[in-house]
Amino acid sequence: RCQGPSVVELVLYEPSDEDSEMSADNGLDNKLDPALLLQLNNNDPALAELRVRFGPNEFANRVDWKGVNCDGIGDNTHLKKLSLCCDDDGGCEDGDAKADEICRHFCLCLARSKSIEHFSCECPLNMEPLRPFLENNDNLRHLKFEHITYPQILAATLSKRKNKSSLETIMLCQKSLMENVGFQSVTEIITSLSGYHNLVKLDLNSNKLGIETSIAVGELLKQPNMKIEDLDLSSNHIDNECIATLADGFAKSKTLKKLNLGGQERLVFGFGDRGIIVLADVVANSATIKSVDLRDNRRITPTGWCAFFNCLRNSATVVEELNLGGNTIDDEGAAGLADVFSNSGKLTTLVLDGNESISMRGWQAIANLLLPSCVSALEVLHVRQKYGDVRMIYRFANALVNNRRLKTLLMGHFLVGLTPMIRRALAVTANTLYNKSSIDATYASNHTLEKFSYSTLSSHVDVFGSSLQLNENKNKTEVARHKILKHHIIPTGGLLNLQVFLDMEWKVLPRAIAWIGICRDSMGLSVLHHLLTSLPSLLEPNTRVEGIGKRKRRGCN
Repeated sequence: RCQGPSVVELVLYEPSDEDSEMSADNGLDNKLDPALLLQLNNNDPALAELRVRFGPNEFANRVDWKGVNCDGIGDNTHLKKLSLCCDDDGGCEDGDAKADEICRHFCLCLARSKSIEHFSCECPLNMEPLRPFLENNDNLRHLKFEHITYPQILAATLSKRKNKSSLETIMLCQKSLMENVGFQSVTEIITSLSGYHNLVKLDLNSNKLGIETSIAVGELLKQPNMKIEDLDLSSNHIDNECIATLADGFAKSKTLKKLNLGGQERLVFGFGDRGIIVLADVVANSATIKSVDLRDNRRITPTGWCAFFNCLRNSATVVEELNLGGNTIDDEGAAGLADVFSNSGKLTTLVLDGNESISMRGWQAIANLLLPSCVSALEVLHVRQKYGDVRMIYRFANALVNNRRLKTLLMGHFLVGLTPMIRRALAVTANTLYNKSSIDATYASNHTLEKFSYSTLSSHVDVFGSSLQLNENKNKTEVARHKILKHHIIPTGGLLNLQVFLDMEWKVLPRAIAWIGICRDSMGLSVLHHLLTSLPSLLEPNTRVEGIGKRKRRGCN
């Protein structure tokens, strides 16, 4: 089944009598499309990605695994990406003898593969049949497991892998906490990564990591030749003691750029004020950490967040992306956050969704980051709340008037429709993007904001029109020109507004005409055509058009 230009899904299963009867009724013969099988076995360059599903399925390409020759998978030199997955309704559960037999048959052929660079396993398959492939494929760069049922085998496999320099990404993320494998098993896997000096990304989210694994991760980061840049430890059991252990590794890493510690358990586990203060010292003094995700850590109190921001004040932090959504930050914390980054030209992304303790006073401090008086580099700002306040729209609309950096602003209620009051407030924001009161006002409008949302349930197209779409153009001079032409020169109805030109000074007119046609697009050329058709005397030398230049008015240039 085609998933894209070069993606094929192959379903391997052993049909039961019931399946055979259903297939006969539906006209299915349970055989693989010969063309797809030909692609596999003929080493077709067009087949770059393959997704193999084990177990019963309704897709047309499902086949009896015993009737398929999978040798082409092992011999293929063009296949770069391979994903293994199972059906939700069975056929691949741990301990299923039939599924295990199907897997072994496929992996026996897979063992010879040398071309696959991306390998993903999304189901709890027995690791043993995969060992030859994982140990001997020298080109494997990205490895992902969503269910680890035999962690000891995976650890031994990684330890014995011949070419440790090729792997760049390892993702060992669990889909369900019920399937987590425990501290000791994950620790063995982390220890086996010693020597993988080209590893750039390590994802260990949702594994119930504790102190033993934290020690192992910290030691891994401190290895002088390690190059890990992206570390995901989200949704684990990382407490204050774990943070204290990890902090030394974070601080001594010379390459760590992205750190995710979001979503720790809120009640029994998770780190609090002591942990966030230790982490603040690392973030404040790190010369490499540019992205920090601390969302959904509600054991940290408002006092802890104030201490965190106070530690960052006047520091040399290089953080560019900061996710603080779903926390307990209050007005004092919001003011501290704004104070830290008001004079920093580094922070480009800030997420504050779900901080319900922040009132209008705190949001005003955040909105002030968008003012020209602040040396702020903010391009993305999320301030969505469960119980929003329509006054927030006015605060941020006023801050956007002279802002030339912010591209994305998501705010307001998560679940709310466009009430008349909200619609009126949004109209103020829309006016900031497209002020139609005069040509000068349109020229001075905000041409930077490209994405705005106030509700997850409502569309804002009818309020903002095409303003957001126009702002996506990187040439902001062209954006301003388009808005002026659309509203002031060719208003609704498509007729040229000659009065605009008649009101111009004689000396300004040539520059205005040149400005209209500078991009030679259809709109500009159409305006020039209408203008010269309506005022043909403009083409005659040494002729002054009657009516032009009687009133002096500053034109656009």
